Amino acid sequence: MPTTVKGADVRRVRHDLGELLGDGEDVGDAAVAERLGAAFLAMGQVPGAGPELAAASLEALETAGGARAAAVLAAMTVLARPPLAEDARAALERLHLAGVRSPAETEVGTLVVEEARRLALGTGEVLVALLRRPGARQVQAAVVIVEHEESGGAAVGGSLSPPGSPRSLRRALAKMAGALGEGWGSSLSPGDLTEALRRAFARSAEAGLAVPFDLGVAAPILARALTGDAAAFAPVMVNGSHELPLDPEDEEGLDAASEELARHLVEVNEGDPVVERSGPFVAQTMCDYKWRYGDRRLGSWTTADLDEYLLDYFPRKVCADDELVRDAPPCAVAFLTMLDDHDALEGASLRSLGTHVEAIATEFRRAVSDRRRWDPAKSAMTAMLDDGVDPEDEDAVAEWIDAGNAGGDLWGAGPRRRSEGAAPTHDGSRGGGRAAGRRARAKQRKTARAARRRNRR
Repeated sequence: MPTTVKGADVRRVRHDLGELLGDGEDVGDAAVAERLGAAFLAMGQVPGAGPELAAASLEALETAGGARAAAVLAAMTVLARPPLAEDARAALERLHLAGVRSPAETEVGTLVVEEARRLALGTGEVLVALLRRPGARQVQAAVVIVEHEESGGAAVGGSLSPPGSPRSLRRALAKMAGALGEGWGSSLSPGDLTEALRRAFARSAEAGLAVPFDLGVAAPILARALTGDAAAFAPVMVNGSHELPLDPEDEEGLDAASEELARHLVEVNEGDPVVERSGPFVAQTMCDYKWRYGDRRLGSWTTADLDEYLLDYFPRKVCADDELVRDAPPCAVAFLTMLDDHDALEGASLRSLGTHVEAIATEFRRAVSDRRRWDPAKSAMTAMLDDGVDPEDEDAVAEWIDAGNAGGDLWGAGPRRRSEGAAPTHDGSRGGGRAAGRRARAKQRKTARAARRRNRR
């Protein structure tokens, strides 16, 4: 079932826009601008999104300003349906009045269909189109999956590739067709493809189906390339649910899953300073505990699991300063709340788990401060960090071990007592600033990965 957009999703739109406009991706490229613009439009098609989500996108883009924001707004003017297209155009014109433009503005919305194919797929078919901008060498491949038996010919999946060489994309599509036993399929005219897609999207809308997000992104771009009108196909609902990676198969899968869960935790709690600074580290250690010492079901939590994590695993294995110790219980509850919001929490109820964390918080703080509970690896790791040694620097670690062995006190005394006042961050600076806190949390995550590699058993 598609999820309903909540207030946290609107905040995530603002957060994602800032991240996307600030990263190294070339939003001045028309293909990237179209993909981002169509992605924010697709968010507005999630059931329950309403006008708030679209308004948040436009407002955040205009506030961000700059050529990248102008490129995405330009894409939304040609890909959105009225009245959102007019709102995007008005926001873009205000940026123009402020002297802000993007060279991509003249390129968005110029894709045309160069070649189209139909491939048989069991009870359905795959419709494929190669799209190219005038004068461009690279092409993009649009794929729409149509299912006939259960849905009566509805569009149920698909995507749009980034630009690539025609040869490589044709080779990839031919490989897919070969896997279906179809060769390269049968040729379609652009007109026939347009009519086939009109029927498929109309059927999706009639059946009340929520299409995958990637298809929601591709639909207006493909419609404009075929007809010149991004609204040529019936509007459909988009499934906005976030699939949480809760079933890793191996060590690499665990690392990828825990990092994705940590990232998403910050997204849905954007604006919460406790979760922003400590949530990712706590989420990753909760996943580590579950995988190595629990039942490997990252979404299943009981009060007994929380006792093991907070009263045994964390005190025994996790290097934590005073701030992280204060933050760990509320961040654990935030992690469990995220699971519950995605209908992914199994075991006990969120209410009983949250109440239990609150009940054992004092005992947790006592357990963390009891050095007798620390295992040798944590004692050594804490001592290294106190001495400014990067656990990922093998040469520095080797020198530190040699020095400790020469002094005879590497494992005996445990970590040295820190000075009074602000706790030093793991990069050697004093805590007391948001940037320093972010550096400390990043260092902690790095340390956790190093500790996992050194202490796996």
